Amino acid sequence: MIFDGEVHRTPVLRRAGLDGELAGPAIVVEETATTVVPPGCLASVDDNGFLIMKVNT
Repeated sequence: MIFDGEVHRTPVLRRAGLDGELAGPAIVVEETATTVVPPGCLASVDDNGFLIMKVNT
């Protein structure tokens, strides 16, 4: 993927397999959605099953 004009190797991961915190860049896929986690951001699944992304600005 290209972020801010720079090429990054970006893994594609199934959301059902997420465990703990995931550092971007990454692409998270599930049946009804695709989520892009940019470089420098963190994603995790909370206790209720929601995907939470921490965005660094």
